[in-house]
Parts: sequence; structure tokens; C-alpha cells
Amino acid sequence: MSSSARDLAAKPAIYAAAGVAEYWVVGLEAARVVVQRTPAEQRYVERFGVTADATLTPSAVAVEPLALREIFGADA
Repeated sequence: MSSSARDLAAKPAIYAAAGVAEYWVVGLEAARVVVQRTPAEQRYVERFGVTADATLTPSAVAVEPLALREIFGADA
């Protein structure tokens, strides 16, 4: 199993079971972030992906919104 597959398939169950409120997988090559929120038992209820042109605000901590272009660069 590739690292990406583990990050998207196996690890979310572990983090959700531990009560981690929010889990992000940053795909640098695809310039995409997969966000999983709201843990319930061994899964996350909410899951969505955003691309480099989005702004993302973590729900679990009080921080400023993050313009994903800052991670991926202007060319993404």
C-alpha cells in the first residue's frame, strides 16, 4: 500500500478512533487537500477535497484562514 493510500484509507480510522477532530492529507503533486472532520467511532463523518485556489479554515483550532496557494505556490 502506498503512503498516499495509507494516508487516505488506513490512518483516518486510527485518528478518528483517537478523537482527533480534524485530519488533513496534503497532496503536493495534485495540489489538493483532503479534509476529514467530525470523528465518529472509527471514521470521519465529513470528508471533502479542496484545490490550490481555495482558502481553508481549520475547524478544530482558532487560526486565520489559510490560502492554499501559500502551500502549493502561485503556479499550482
